[in-house]
Amino acid sequence: MPGVTMHLKAWNDIEDAAREGVYDAASVIHDEAMRLIHDTSKTGRVYDGHRASAPGEPYASDSGQTAARITVHREPGEARARITFNGENALRLEMGTENMEPRPVATPAFMNVQKQIVEAAGFRIRRYLRKDFK
Repeated sequence: MPGVTMHLKAWNDIEDAAREGVYDAASVIHDEAMRLIHDTSKTGRVYDGHRASAPGEPYASDSGQTAARITVHREPGEARARITFNGENALRLEMGTENMEPRPVATPAFMNVQKQIVEAAGFRIRRYLRKDFK
């Protein structure tokens, strides 16, 4: 049964690599969301010294609280990760309101890094396969 044991261990190692790859991919989206919030120009109105974002632009960071509450969570034992935008104003900014057009971050972040998401998700599995199956 040594061959079966080796294959089961290899499968478990691939599952571990996939879990790490999915988390890495979610982290790429998180990092792009942070970049959009903090490093892109904003052209909205100025309120009390803070330049707001204009409709359609990623939201501008004022206190940093909304951006700080964008987090990546691992799903234990699963090849799945969750990105949450939990700031007090996140949903209002992302989707807009009756009186304010959306200032989206989640969808643009995802769309901007699709290629990097695939690369990040596959990197750990490829690395494992190269290491153990040469």
